[in-house]
Amino acid sequence: MSRMLLLIFLVCFSIAGVAETIPVLYSTDLYHPHGDPDDHYDLMTLFALPEFDVKGVVLDADPKGEHTPAVCAIEQMDTLTERKIRYAVGLAHRLESPEDTGEKHPAGEQAAVKLILDVLSEASQPITIFTTGSLRDMAAAYNRAPGLFKEKVGRFYINIGWVGAQQEWNVGLDADAYVRILTSDLPLFWCPCFGENNWQTYWKFRQGDVLEKQPAPIQNFFLYMLGKLDSEKEDPVNYLHGEVDAALAKTYYGEDRNMWCTGPFLHAAGRNSDVFEFAPLTFTVDKGGTTIPGMGQGAITRQTFRIIDPERYTMVMAETLRDLYANLLKQGP
Repeated sequence: MSRMLLLIFLVCFSIAGVAETIPVLYSTDLYHPHGDPDDHYDLMTLFALPEFDVKGVVLDADPKGEHTPAVCAIEQMDTLTERKIRYAVGLAHRLESPEDTGEKHPAGEQAAVKLILDVLSEASQPITIFTTGSLRDMAAAYNRAPGLFKEKVGRFYINIGWVGAQQEWNVGLDADAYVRILTSDLPLFWCPCFGENNWQTYWKFRQGDVLEKQPAPIQNFFLYMLGKLDSEKEDPVNYLHGEVDAALAKTYYGEDRNMWCTGPFLHAAGRNSDVFEFAPLTFTVDKGGTTIPGMGQGAITRQTFRIIDPERYTMVMAETLRDLYANLLKQGP
């Protein structure tokens, strides 16, 4: 990192002490072959932040059956971090209503809800929940034990939604689950993917700008995913230890990658920034999960992510990922 970039990094973030880590329960729509590569970047960001003690990972099931939860990526992260990550795959179909507990779903689909409730029950300090994807398992778990959530959840980050008259992709995965959590009385931090007046988390970068100088195991984690390699033919863990495939790197490093969760991760870790903030936003939400800013019948107010310096936001996010990934292998278990 150049002196100028290092100065930018130090100015942009004041990092809370990491002597006492933050327990995190993470939920993601992480698939292999990938649905969207940003989920793998998010997984590595989660484990690269030394402030976090990851207590469990919930993997969304795909209701259409087109994507397989990326257990192979979890196994790779086990190897990279020398940890044993607790994970479970969630409910395979949408909730029937915002109040649905998911208990009518087959017994084989209940592992994720059980993991959520177990992690909260075992917690000796407030848990930070951080979600991407559908919110299905979180909503079902909340409907089964709302008192447990209110007692044990310190912060609940939901990376989902659109500020304005459009339904965002993740909301469409399970609108009832989204409405249930968004309108709950939990300590929410809403991170809309898109929105008017900079009420959004979206940014993008050229993949090579973050990856091409990373240690080989880090690059191989992403190239395995980007190349959609077959886990039956190419062992995902062994692949980490090989040489970087120059042909794959040439194919994918020139591509842009859309991202959403980086800023919210940093806020959850206690890293203060001068390029984004959380501020109160008042809006209405309909049963389909469309959110319209302003007062109206049933309006609610939530702490909401907003970009406050659009010109520097992308640069700071990209430099942060480069730094975090470069140091992941140095952390130890």
